[in-house]
Amino acid sequence: MKFEKKLGATAVLIGTLALGSSAFAGVVDYWEFTNFDTTWKNGGILYTDDAYSVNSKERVTIKFWQSTGVNDALAKIQYGVVEDVWYGWKLHGDTETFTLNNNGSTLESHTFYDIPEGDDYHIRMVAKTARRMNGGGNVNIP
Repeated sequence: MKFEKKLGATAVLIGTLALGSSAFAGVVDYWEFTNFDTTWKNGGILYTDDAYSVNSKERVTIKFWQSTGVNDALAKIQYGVVEDVWYGWKLHGDTETFTLNNNGSTLESHTFYDIPEGDDYHIRMVAKTARRMNGGGNVNIP
């Protein structure tokens, strides 16, 4: 009987730790797009589908690729972290615009700082060129 109680309590503790630590660790969201440009949906603005949480470290790292498929015509996209709030989208931290062509085997990386701890965050992507672009990436929380 004592063994069963200890085993049950240990299982609950391990489960709680696993759930608590995995909520803020590693890859928490990803995105991909094709034929994205300034005329595409919402004036050339995309948001990641799944919401994620930011922990007390207050930073979010994205790793991504973007390309027009044409070497001399670079893909240009602005990235930012937004929070889904009752009145729309609230931008947090800085935004960063990348003008480059790379592919899935060569990922670009950027870390956003000063993101308040909380839930319902997404990555916002704004097309800055009329040339159609393809791309994808993921969101990492330390």
